[in-house]
Amino acid sequence: IVGHSHRAAHFFTRQLSVIVGITLLAAQGVALATEQILVGDAYDSKTEQFLYSEFHQTRFEDGRYVMRTEYRDAEDRLIASRLVQYDDDRVAQFVLEQPTIDYRESVVRQPQNLLFSGSEQARERQKTVDLENAADVVIDAGFSNFIVRNWDRLLAGETLKFDFASTARMDLVRLQVKKVDQQEQTGDSMVLFAMTAANPVFKMLMKPIMIGYSEQTRQLAYYRGISNIQDDRSKNYNVEIRFRKNPDIQLSAADQKDPAAPHL
Repeated sequence: IVGHSHRAAHFFTRQLSVIVGITLLAAQGVALATEQILVGDAYDSKTEQFLYSEFHQTRFEDGRYVMRTEYRDAEDRLIASRLVQYDDDRVAQFVLEQPTIDYRESVVRQPQNLLFSGSEQARERQKTVDLENAADVVIDAGFSNFIVRNWDRLLAGETLKFDFASTARMDLVRLQVKKVDQQEQTGDSMVLFAMTAANPVFKMLMKPIMIGYSEQTRQLAYYRGISNIQDDRSKNYNVEIRFRKNPDIQLSAADQKDPAAPHL
């Protein structure tokens, strides 16, 4: 993606690293153990060169779920970190820091507004966006919860639209997601979703972000698109992330589900 299309994609995808960023959560709402970990390996989407690994750890602490993510390069050096805090199954706030390029971004959800803040090479930005109801806005890793909450509708072929908190624009952007494929794998299958801008003009300017989930466990398995991690020139990587299968996440009976558990 280059030129205007790159900037459009950047606006709509900064930290859907489900995203990528995407994030450890219990499959299909299964109550989490004391700690769970998921690891994804990111490769350049064109050259397939290994770029970094992301280590997502989720715990239940002081009455809420908390996710901590470390991003490490090929030499195992810490290049970025992220903290996500949940209220029920929605992201209450998150902060992403990449000290190697002096970058920081965050969003805090309040009942009737979102507070955006960012810092890049000592340049500070902050903005409050007032809303009638901030509860329905998707923030950062909360995208996976949105997918799981609407799993049956998406598998039935519906295209769903939602408001996403874009830290690049410090505002809401309207996105849409739909199922596009289902690939058989050993003992499981991966359901592939495409996320694009809902606006037809922006949709033409950006490539769809592809996100895959295990059909059996609903664990995040695959991501292809713009990363929330930047290179040393402060440009976001275009990546393909392959998540290692987590045997601790298993499909559970309906009466064992915890609807407040975060999802990957």
